[in-house]
Amino acid sequence: AIDALKQTDIICVHVEAPDEASHEGHTEGKIKALEEIDRHIVGPLHRALREQGDYRILVTPDHPTPLRTKTHSHGIVPLAVAGTGISAVIDSYGRIESSLILGKRGIIDSGLPRMIEHRTVFARYGYWCYFSLLGILAALVNWCAVTRTGGKRVMLPK
Repeated sequence: AIDALKQTDIICVHVEAPDEASHEGHTEGKIKALEEIDRHIVGPLHRALREQGDYRILVTPDHPTPLRTKTHSHGIVPLAVAGTGISAVIDSYGRIESSLILGKRGIIDSGLPRMIEHRTVFARYGYWCYFSLLGILAALVNWCAVTRTGGKRVMLPK
């Protein structure tokens, strides 16, 4: 990954070790995997980025895999962000959770964002809402096509 920094601006490193330890229910294995990722991947990459000047690094899992369930789950994933130009943590409503004075170096330590107090449309209805809107849109397009042609069906050319 460090060698790739010379040719590209974005690098994605995917490591499965903590996920596999979670599937097996091994707490110590998951802790060791995270420590090894920090020691051998995140730490060296972070040092190399700092030497280059302005940078940002994001460390996050692709999904939660709780030890108690030993399977993938949905929901908020933890994340850590470091680099230049980062001055605030903003929640899902756009509110500033914590911040630094612009131009100052420091650490912003913030917990997980507050949950949205109300259920979103997707949380309530899932894909039904999406597919219903697609159906309504298709019917509207069809109605417009029929109306514009005076009630004649229009066939698309092959």
